[in-house]
Amino acid sequence: MPRGCASTSRSIFHHPPCWISIARSGSKKPCANTASPPHRLTLELLETQSIDQRTQSEAIDQLVRLGVKLAMDDLGSGYSSLKRLSVLPFDAIKIDQGLLTQLRISPLETVGLISTLIEMGRDLNRAVVVEGLEDAGMVEAAMVLGAAKGQGYALAHPMPAEDVPDWVRQFRMPTEPGTIHTLLGTLAYHWAVMHCRRLAETLPLDNAQATRLFEEQGWQDTEAAAWNAQIHAGTDVANASHKLLQWLVARVKENRTGPSSLMEKTPPLC
Repeated sequence: MPRGCASTSRSIFHHPPCWISIARSGSKKPCANTASPPHRLTLELLETQSIDQRTQSEAIDQLVRLGVKLAMDDLGSGYSSLKRLSVLPFDAIKIDQGLLTQLRISPLETVGLISTLIEMGRDLNRAVVVEGLEDAGMVEAAMVLGAAKGQGYALAHPMPAEDVPDWVRQFRMPTEPGTIHTLLGTLAYHWAVMHCRRLAETLPLDNAQATRLFEEQGWQDTEAAAWNAQIHAGTDVANASHKLLQWLVARVKENRTGPSSLMEKTPPLC
């Protein structure tokens, strides 16, 4: 059975009867009389106002005792702080979709920040959800950087609860795990190889498949192909890697106004 998820501000904790209502009704939405057990409810906590610390602690303790899960929403925005993450018993953190909008504007900085937040969530033993996945390129980049969960129009649009079972049965990932087909995915992979050895070692990419994709796109005679060959040959790897990364950044920025689809391929790096 799918889990219920609801966004709520911290003002909910000013109203203890609300968690009592969740206990009695098994609400899918705070203070709503619907039938879903508390352990299938995740509250996405928005930090929009201050609240008495004692009131907050009491309310959260009661919710946790009921089995309700807590998700820290908009990590990376101005609201969600690291102090909050260390104090409250969050089960999951959600990376702010505003970061994803910068992927094609400031690719390197954004890829690095997303990777850092994913790693931090993993180190803190929290589930990590990447918000704002609008197209196949974003999905592929998030997967390459280690994300196991995502949210966005590339995966699903908002839908009535009764439509969820059909969506689950028919769902297909917009890109195949373990392969690279997009500019963003390729950039994320090359960044991971250069900057995060632990992450790069977990990427299950097939050499023969990557070579075929490189040839299919007609990149054999480009400078990028020469730099890629240098990297594989172990010749001046640092210089070739830097040049190839900058080339990928330029291509990503050039394509930022157009759709990112599985057909927008760039030379894979292995």
